[in-house]
Amino acid sequence: MEEKCKYCKGTGFINTDFVETVTAGHRAMYPHTEPCLCRINISINKKFGILSPVNQPLPSDIERIHKTFKQNDILFFGPEDVFLYIVKAYFMKGFMCRNYMLLEGGTIVEQYNVPEPKGEWLTTSHLNQYDLLAILFTTSARYTSLKDCVSEVIKNRNRLAKPTWVFCYNAVMLKEAHEYSDSLAPYFETYKNVDLSTLKKFAGYTPRKTSMLNTEKAMNDAIAQG
Repeated sequence: MEEKCKYCKGTGFINTDFVETVTAGHRAMYPHTEPCLCRINISINKKFGILSPVNQPLPSDIERIHKTFKQNDILFFGPEDVFLYIVKAYFMKGFMCRNYMLLEGGTIVEQYNVPEPKGEWLTTSHLNQYDLLAILFTTSARYTSLKDCVSEVIKNRNRLAKPTWVFCYNAVMLKEAHEYSDSLAPYFETYKNVDLSTLKKFAGYTPRKTSMLNTEKAMNDAIAQG
């Protein structure tokens, strides 16, 4: 039997306040409802498959993450699972009214640098619309236009003062990443650097059983062994 959400008891909504209404001269107070975190979590999992294995963040973690990171340009280094938990927690607040996006560098090339069936082009300028864009510098495959596409996205968002988060496992791997270009160096110098391994543990954080890094390594080892 599936366990019901402790916040909404399975309804999917919670009462946050009461709203006064006047109908035919009669005043009445009705509860104001909002989607519960469990419902928002399901919506995020559907939109971002990479976040579906990440457990639902606790309300205390959501508030702490919003207070700590706000909407700044940030370079994250360290455990990938911690970064994804932070991203999910940040997305949870305001997900129904804000425009958030999480992409791997390779996805930017595949989805924003190719023509659509109707003949319309999805360009990197489409990524300027997001209130916050998080980019994973973890692409294993080499794309001819990968560096140029990612650089263009970061430069455009910087020009428009749109917050961008970039994740890589460490500073050394950042410069070796397929997404990295030397032209990004002056932009990254202005980014806040966060070492995820030094952060105080989040109460609701639970590591996934298999990280993307371990999965990629296993795939490469299998290919090498034939």
